Amino acid sequence: MRLLQLLFVIILFACTILSGYSYEDYFTVEALRIDFFEIGDKSGHKIVLDELFRENRWSGNPEQLIDTLNMGHYLLQVFELDKNDLIFSFGYSTLFKEWQTTDEAITGNHKVLRSTLHIPFPQQKILLKFLTRDRENHFTDTLGSFVIDPALVAINHENSAMGAEVIELEINGPSTHKVDLLFVAEGYTALEREKFEQDLIRMRDILFRIEPFKSEQQSFNIRGIFYPSRESGIDEPTKDIFKNTALNFTFNMFGSHRYLMVYDPKRLHDISTAAPRDALIVLINSAVYGGGGIYNCYATVAVDNGYASNILVHELGHSFGGLGDEYYTTDIAYNEFYPTDVEPWEPNLTIQTNLETLKWAHHVTAGIEIPTAWNKFEYDEMNTKYYEKVGELGSSNASTEKREKLRKDYTEKTRLFFEQHALIGKIGAFEGGGYNFTGMYRPSLECLMFSNRQLNFDGVCLEALQKRIKFLSQ
Repeated sequence: MRLLQLLFVIILFACTILSGYSYEDYFTVEALRIDFFEIGDKSGHKIVLDELFRENRWSGNPEQLIDTLNMGHYLLQVFELDKNDLIFSFGYSTLFKEWQTTDEAITGNHKVLRSTLHIPFPQQKILLKFLTRDRENHFTDTLGSFVIDPALVAINHENSAMGAEVIELEINGPSTHKVDLLFVAEGYTALEREKFEQDLIRMRDILFRIEPFKSEQQSFNIRGIFYPSRESGIDEPTKDIFKNTALNFTFNMFGSHRYLMVYDPKRLHDISTAAPRDALIVLINSAVYGGGGIYNCYATVAVDNGYASNILVHELGHSFGGLGDEYYTTDIAYNEFYPTDVEPWEPNLTIQTNLETLKWAHHVTAGIEIPTAWNKFEYDEMNTKYYEKVGELGSSNASTEKREKLRKDYTEKTRLFFEQHALIGKIGAFEGGGYNFTGMYRPSLECLMFSNRQLNFDGVCLEALQKRIKFLSQ
């Protein structure tokens, strides 16, 4: 470990930034943690700073201080105050943006949610600017600007991760040029510490069986953090189940039972300061189907559910790769999350139907038509009939056997539909995606961002994930 720490310092101060300055010109090896509140309603909000923390390491890539990926709903910009130089930027999304499209927001309610960001610790005074995208998805509107003096005595130095145990599962090099993937325990009691480690190993093994993670495993450092909960399991409000857990995560976020998130992530970030992290995955000690993921925020997965492998990788697609949901037939809590007259920033969704303006044109299969006809009517009709029958059974005393037979029949029909489809594996522009039946297009017939039937990303999603890995590790 001392050797890795020494390498961290050597690499950190040896790196020269292509923009004409080096990391050491403006930053120390430490990190500045910024806790803030988002306050607003459906049409807008503002940023209010909460607490600042001085942490003992910044685990990002010192050669990639300016975010060039153009992803996330928001952008944090950091300026050196005296010279007004842009010295750092970071694209991200938050739970608040999702809340703004829920029924609760649309009916006129206001909300306050806390979020956290990390930047390299500055040597001199800085100006923080929080930007949001405008109606055309350009970063133009400012949510708040703040001057930060690193010499402030109010910057907290306490060890907020006291009591957290770090499990170093796989270390392939210094944090500065590796993707530090950190798994955090939630809903595990002290007696379930061994179970957490077994789940950690199992989730790691699942992830690195799938591309692009399989080919890039040496680009990752894998750690876990165990911090015991007082009770085993997780909150399930629809079943009147509430547990006293370390991080206070819950099912039924925004009224969607499977959506497994937390309103206040402060404790998550307190505990995760114990280890370097570029990406956070919260392992939930539950067998109930559920998970969630927000770009450059965190991902969650209920580890004992039969679909845990699919959920893990799908949600990491959101939180790590900035990928959007490609499905559109499942009930969600959002209203017009992707307007069909605005090009999404997500790399795997588009409103474009012209090959020349298609963002993934270089991936399109030769000879395929744009947009791509794919028997969508047949698929939609099959789904409609299934959900109608589910509704009929829901209003009667139908047996569990009937429900299960209906589900199995539907699963088999959809499997055959996709596996026998002539366009399986092709890249085009397939209508239906981003929760929209029409007007939104995805790259392929089926991808892990579309369904749970298989564990593969298509070429467009693979490229987005590869770019993120390269950005953090090279």
